[in-house]
Amino acid sequence: MVVNIVKHARASQMVIELIGDEKMIYLTVEDNGQGFDLNNKQETRFGLNNIEARLSVLGGTLSIDSQQGKGTAVMINIPISPL
Repeated sequence: MVVNIVKHARASQMVIELIGDEKMIYLTVEDNGQGFDLNNKQETRFGLNNIEARLSVLGGTLSIDSQQGKGTAVMINIPISPL
């Protein structure tokens, strides 16, 4: 994700927030870059499919908010399994 921001987003700022509690891990990555069209499957699918596949194994969720010219926010939630 960070590599894609550096490579493609043309962002001048990025915020990474990682928070956890006894039940969940919450990861948010936001940038002020050029954003992208979530409906353009050709532009977005390869990397998102990879992330979604890994999250499904962990029971996690992925949420993306992006608009062209307005940056991107990616939210990932992963449940913590008891040992």
